[in-house]
Amino acid sequence: MEQDHKNRRRYSRRAHEPERHGEVARGNYAGGESVPRIAGQREDYLAKTLREYKSNTRRGYDAAMADVLHSVSDEQIGDLAYFLSRLQ
Repeated sequence: MEQDHKNRRRYSRRAHEPERHGEVARGNYAGGESVPRIAGQREDYLAKTLREYKSNTRRGYDAAMADVLHSVSDEQIGDLAYFLSRLQ
């Protein structure tokens, strides 16, 4: 179980989310300014949204997230959604 948590954190860091969605030092993913909060969102919502970003089908957003998620597998997206949904 602890290893799964470490893997999810590693995938999250690899996808550069801390720099955009929360303070890196705190790793809280709380968002701010024009960046959405992703900590504590529903797991199914996060997975769906991340998949839409990856495929560049999410409306109203630029392609930056597609670039970030390009090398992230569907399994890793599930892990990210699980991890982020459990943060407060």
